[in-house]
Amino acid sequence: MKLFEVFIVVLAALIIPLQFNVVTSYNEACFAPPGSSAASLTKCFPMMRLWTYREDLNKCVRFRGCGDSENQFQRKRECVEECKQ
Repeated sequence: MKLFEVFIVVLAALIIPLQFNVVTSYNEACFAPPGSSAASLTKCFPMMRLWTYREDLNKCVRFRGCGDSENQFQRKRECVEECKQ
């Protein structure tokens, strides 16, 4: 009986943390304002399609243009890995 109780406690300790999607750290760039299509003198890649994370949509979206923001990724996979919750 004692062994069964220990088993239940250990099982609960392993399962309970899996029930919560606790975010411990995300790339700070994800929370910077998203890239925009507005012209910017400091950083402009109008011919290059980049990815930016939209916190309000919880997704990475493509944009073409400029914007002085760290919230810009060359590949969607990079954006998703760094930012998607």
